[in-house]
Parts: sequence; C-alpha cells; structure tokens
Amino acid sequence: MNSGVSAVAPLAARFFVGVIVFALAFGLCTDSNAAFPVRAGDSVWEVSSRHLSGSCQIGMPLRISKVVGCCFQPSSLEEFVADPTAFTAPQTVIYVHGNWMEWGNARERGLYVYQLLAAQTSEPIRLILFSWPSERDGRIGPDVREKASLAHVESFYLAEFLKHVPNDRPLGMIGFSFGGAVISGSLQLLAGGSLDCRVLPQPMAAHSNVRVSLVAPAFDRNQFGNGGKYQLALNQIDQLINLYNSSDPVLKRFRFIDRGEPVAAGFLGISSRNNSALANDPKIIQFDCTRAAGRTHSEVEYYRHCPHFKQSLLNVLGR
Repeated sequence: MNSGVSAVAPLAARFFVGVIVFALAFGLCTDSNAAFPVRAGDSVWEVSSRHLSGSCQIGMPLRISKVVGCCFQPSSLEEFVADPTAFTAPQTVIYVHGNWMEWGNARERGLYVYQLLAAQTSEPIRLILFSWPSERDGRIGPDVREKASLAHVESFYLAEFLKHVPNDRPLGMIGFSFGGAVISGSLQLLAGGSLDCRVLPQPMAAHSNVRVSLVAPAFDRNQFGNGGKYQLALNQIDQLINLYNSSDPVLKRFRFIDRGEPVAAGFLGISSRNNSALANDPKIIQFDCTRAAGRTHSEVEYYRHCPHFKQSLLNVLGR
C-alpha cells in the first residue's frame, strides 16, 4: 500500500506544479470568465446589452469586456476607443450570436469564431462579440416571436456602438440566425433608414468597405428588397455572403412567426418579390449548404460541414 502511495505522489506533485505554472502564466479565472490567451497583436472584446432588458434605452451604456490573459475582464468604452489594434489590425470583425445563448455560452461561441478566423490569417485580428439577451424565456413559439422583435432593438444598440469603430477602416460582420437580423438592421439604421419606427438620434458617417457573412439568417428573405425592412442596408455593404439550407428544420417553420408567412433567408436564400434584380446583385453571393449540413440549425454544424464557410470567413477578413 505504501509503495502505491509513493508511486502516485510524484504524479500528483507534477500535476499540482502544472496548475501553479498555468495560473502564474494566465491568471486564475472563474468558469464564467474563462477564455484563453489571444495571439500577440490580436484583441478580443465583448460588447453586451444583456443588462438593458430588451428595451430601447437611448443613452444607456453597453457593458464592455476584453480578454486579458485567459479571462474576460471588465473594460470601458474609453479603453476600447484607445485600443491600438483598431489601427494595426487590417480588419475588425463583429460577431453576433443567435437565439437561446446564455451569457457564458455566447462567450464560448465568440472565442470559437475567433479561433476559426485566426486559423485563416497570420495578420492581426480585432474581434468584437456583440452579446444580447437571447436566453430562452418560456414556451418556444412566444419566445421566438419575442426574439424576432428584440433583434431590431439590438440592431439599434449595435448601430449606436458602431460610431465608436473607425469608419475609415475595413469592417467585417458575421451573424448566425437572429444574429443576422441584428446585423442587417444595424446597417439599415446606419444608412439613415428607420427600423420599427426607430432611427439613430444623430447622423453617422457611413463605414467604408463593410463585408458581411450571414449563416442561416432568421429574417424574411425579401427584407433587402424595395419596401423591405433592410432595403437601405446594401448601401453599406461591399460584399454579402449568405449560407442557407433548405433542410434546416427550424427555419422551415419560420413562416409561423407572423401572419405574413415569411420564408427565411437562411432557408431558401435572399430574394425579393419587389425587385427581381436583387437575386443577381453582384454584392450578394449565396451558397446552399443543404447537401453538406443536412437537417440542422446547429451553428457549429454549419461551420464544420458547409464547404463554403471558409469563404465566409475570408469574406469578413477582407479577402
């Protein structure tokens, strides 16, 4: 028995030393804050509206955090504006998650997207995770309808935040499901349009060289056309890549969201009943992921199996 204990002791000691070395190198993090060190020259930020309870509160500050060492640490708008990565990184990328994402899950997903982007380039990256209150609340049907409406409140917050991102620098935006609606609505507002009777309180200069990638976007496929809620958004976009899947079991039921029986842009692609030229707009590139992705609305499954996802990543990186 004593010999067994003596054999285990060195292993336990080495494990304990390893934990101490890791802690000294990267800091001790709580589970909700755990991340990993980003590459030298990169920066990863979180901009959160989760504390604003889904109401459009003009002037209420968003909460900003930054990955420092291995943790998300509270930061400030002033530190974000002074971030040198804004000018050293060739591209700033904003990622917006979809529905039913708890706060910690959204952070994990944002860091996963950062890893995917970092694997595509050796150049510096600045990633901004826009985290919104998408936790599941109640029954599926009412919750989804509520989140469809909430997405446009979040568009307002995102558009307001974008005035702090240099508009003369390239900008990439990638959104999954309702995250695609948040992004599209923010670009509508930035173009000087209105969204559900909301407009930006002050005019903002348009961003140059905006590239957008949408993955299974959960909004009506006609919204970019004449009379659509996002009809001005394309004025802000240099190139848009849309990944859709006609076997997506969730987006197949998107028509139940309202009486107009909309068809999701992530189910059959972006189109317009009022503008036949939209389908041939050179800014819009669309790929059907049905054969590769199959019956799924899992964001990670789209990333792993759709062969065109790499092109979506390269798009938001400005390539």
